[in-house]
Amino acid sequence: MPTLARTPVITIRHEVHIHAPAERCFDLARSVDLHVDSAAEIAARAVGGRMHGLSGAGDATIWSARFCGVRFEMTTRLEDFSRPTRFGDRLTRGLPRRFEHVYRFEPTPEGGCAVSDELTFEAPFPLLGRWLERLYFARRMRQLVRQRLEHIKGIAENGDWRRYLDQPP
Repeated sequence: MPTLARTPVITIRHEVHIHAPAERCFDLARSVDLHVDSAAEIAARAVGGRMHGLSGAGDATIWSARFCGVRFEMTTRLEDFSRPTRFGDRLTRGLPRRFEHVYRFEPTPEGGCAVSDELTFEAPFPLLGRWLERLYFARRMRQLVRQRLEHIKGIAENGDWRRYLDQPP
């Protein structure tokens, strides 16, 4: 009996230069509130675990979002945390089949920061997933990663960053 081939793993990388300190960029990227605000297009919201403020090592958040017209939930946990240079989270429950997200922050000589975002994912359904990845997922996820970094850049470079970082614990 033939076995179903696994869907391909897709890795998306995007980098943006931000005129703000690495520490600020790092903290903005781990802000649950900023993530929700930057993902309004997919109606993302935190519904469990760490729901507000800054995620730290070991924190889990249950996310609800609408993707491809379907609302779904997934739980991610921050497992790789080295302030202010790197953090990563990974899927622990829900769809897609695989979801790993790594941010890197490299200070630049002029006092800014190069922020890179690497997202690795695999669609949840082997046959339908391959078709959806080719026609939709990869392009859509690339767009969302780009939009998120541009949103972080805009917030980090103006006074709006205080709204996310000057919060009581």
